[in-house]
Amino acid sequence: MKNLITTFFAVILAVIAHAQGIRFEDSLNWKQITDKAKMENKYIFMDAYASWCVPCKEMDANTFPKKEVGDFINERFVSVKVQMDQLKNDNDKVKSWYVDAKEISGKYEVSAFPTILIFNTSAELAGKILGFRDANELIAEAKKIIEDSEAFEPKYRAYLAGKNDSAYVKALVVEADRIGRKGLAHTLAQKYINNLSESELFKPHNLVFTYVHTSKSTDRGFKIFRNQAKKADDIFGPKFRRPSKRLVDKIIYGEEIEPYAKSGNADWEKILSTIKKKYEALDDEYYYGIRMYYASENKLWDEFGKFYALYYKTAFNHSAYHINNISWWVAQYVNDPSVLDVAVNTMKYNNEHYDMDNAGAWDTYANLLYKAGRKAEAIAAQEKAVELSKNGKEFVDTLEKMKAGAKIW
Repeated sequence: MKNLITTFFAVILAVIAHAQGIRFEDSLNWKQITDKAKMENKYIFMDAYASWCVPCKEMDANTFPKKEVGDFINERFVSVKVQMDQLKNDNDKVKSWYVDAKEISGKYEVSAFPTILIFNTSAELAGKILGFRDANELIAEAKKIIEDSEAFEPKYRAYLAGKNDSAYVKALVVEADRIGRKGLAHTLAQKYINNLSESELFKPHNLVFTYVHTSKSTDRGFKIFRNQAKKADDIFGPKFRRPSKRLVDKIIYGEEIEPYAKSGNADWEKILSTIKKKYEALDDEYYYGIRMYYASENKLWDEFGKFYALYYKTAFNHSAYHINNISWWVAQYVNDPSVLDVAVNTMKYNNEHYDMDNAGAWDTYANLLYKAGRKAEAIAAQEKAVELSKNGKEFVDTLEKMKAGAKIW
């Protein structure tokens, strides 16, 4: 009887705690949520979670039930929980959200959990909160998102009313991006760019703006940086290492290859046929680069080493990829001496011309030398890394291992 009474009161306390916390809508679909928010002039608080996510469960247990959280959120938000993954035994409510959950996940780039999505009264994204938050942190960040959103709205209305000088529009784009309105930021940026004459677009400040806000093959900037790369690169200057090619390659990779990256099952004949058809030319160097990057994303290390060597035999001085980051994978996972030689020469060029003051780049170079059996040169390079890092512990430890002839990878 005593155990039953204890259990009963525990359940009652849990129910009371839940009632004091955030009131999540359990029976409304996405359209009904947005309609309710608009009718009640409230923001939308969406807990985008995954069934396996431990921090999500911790927020369910320790943050959402808090009275102070409920008091703040319930007054200002219509709240809903949305499961983003799919399980065989999902209930009908979870299943009813499958389509909307998938669209929301893609549109708002939900890739880590928990993610709190906050929408304004018009169901436009106003901000994100990523990761576990305690009660005070959640309230503070949600409050800041509301304040930023409400400060942005009159500025946006002024733009719609005709305030569209270049400085104002650029500042508005930056602010929209900062508060999480990335779709709007992109739309505003493209309208501004599309209204520029070609001579105006190639003014340095406008060209930089165009570069930063070009993310799709349909953007005007993509065509500029693809078809007039030399003209654009001459304006950027040689220290940026063919930025036009890097941007174009990145966009093509994202649109044509990235969809396969997570599966590890790319149909290269089909991919290359599509790319050649859409973009006409596809040189060997680009092909080697995308195969190298794809292999690194999927941890196919033998394939990665092969295409790394093919790519950097010609691209060492104009890489479309971050040389230090991509070469680190060679130091960690590739043993082929011919690939190591290419990586050593690539990092040597990189450190002499671009990363001469970067401790991490010298550390990568030293690791490659050491793995290639060039111990004395490796120690000298690692000493440079230690010096640049001001005796950073990680770099000092690696140096001591090299001196002792110990394994470092």
